[in-house]
Amino acid sequence: MPTIEIQTIPSTEELDQSILNLENYQWIVFTSVNGVASFFHQVYALSRDARSFKGIKIGAIGPATAKALAERGLHTDYLPQIHTSQGFVSGLKDQDVSGCRFLLPRADIAPKELADEITKLGAEVHEIIAYKTVPPNEAISQGKQMLLAGEIDIITFTSSSTVTNLLSLTGDEQPAIKKAIVACI
Repeated sequence: MPTIEIQTIPSTEELDQSILNLENYQWIVFTSVNGVASFFHQVYALSRDARSFKGIKIGAIGPATAKALAERGLHTDYLPQIHTSQGFVSGLKDQDVSGCRFLLPRADIAPKELADEITKLGAEVHEIIAYKTVPPNEAISQGKQMLLAGEIDIITFTSSSTVTNLLSLTGDEQPAIKKAIVACI
């Protein structure tokens, strides 16, 4: 039972201007496959492509994100050994990013930690909302009924959003979750 749905942000002036003025950035950091897909949805809508990223260093938090970038014609210049925001910033410390301008397309609920830590290295970070995570509308009632009936044996959480949304969905009936094995990635 999915507990999150990814929604591309409709075109906004801020998002469009960021894409139309990519030459103002030295770095663009993508934190997820969803961020890549949503950002490029708008890149293509504005009749742009991989050529618009010429001269910009591309960062990806993990290998799946780097693969999504490669599928769109972009080489990842920096992929940390530890695939977390902390791992990304730790590796950036070996590079001189002081004075660089970073563009950080992200989810509406993404923590500010990555931007804050890059800023501490002397860089300027422009965060842009590229997508939203929302509870899905479909299959919720059936999934909730199955959970409450004890018919779900294993629950796998893929992000903090999936945890938040399931807890919101179950409300006062959260003890039903205790009947299942819970795994988090």
